Amino acid sequence: MARLSKFSADTMGTPTLEVFQSLKSSITSVGTSATAIPATNLTGRKAIIVQNISSTASVYVGGAVVEQIGGKARTEPICGTIIGGMWWKSQTGNEWYFATTGKATTGMTQPTKLYYAAISAAPGTETAATSGTVGSLGGANYFGWGDGDSLGFSTLYMRTGGATSAYNPSEVYRVILGYSSLPDNSSSYGYKLGPMDSVGFTLDGSCRVFAAASATADVITLELA
Repeated sequence: MARLSKFSADTMGTPTLEVFQSLKSSITSVGTSATAIPATNLTGRKAIIVQNISSTASVYVGGAVVEQIGGKARTEPICGTIIGGMWWKSQTGNEWYFATTGKATTGMTQPTKLYYAAISAAPGTETAATSGTVGSLGGANYFGWGDGDSLGFSTLYMRTGGATSAYNPSEVYRVILGYSSLPDNSSSYGYKLGPMDSVGFTLDGSCRVFAAASATADVITLELA
């Protein structure tokens, strides 16, 4: 998922009158749980317009609390919390858990969604991880939340391709991003769009937008760069 900001991490932006040079439209089917809209962000995006094109369902649009969890240093800026700690080998298969250097809780938030970028991935290109159950994560790049090692606290677990130090997530991933506080499908959380309603934001490509619906609905996004 490419999601680069308009300006690189090494460049200071100069305030200008917004003049958009390109436009990308996407349609995403949104169910009753949070879904990223669009699935892939437009690199260099400066604004986004979201419209619920369902004639019956309501859509709830929102962002998320984002935490950077271990991994290698990012090459693009992020607005969020950096969670310090390290990855420890779990007693179960190829799973690893995140904790402090003293194997204590980092105080991180349980992520609802998790995105990762491999060491070799281009900046801004991240993939959604699949959630599973700690102790039986289904494959490499799966994640779960729990206490599978009698730690006394719940934390993030990830499964990689092996159990040796070369497969420690800090060696496998350039970045891991956890998202919590996602919009749900009730009027209590998220910006509500009724049937055919729309909303616009001046929001760059490094920020993900999520939506949930009262029933399955198509959402169109117009990204401007």
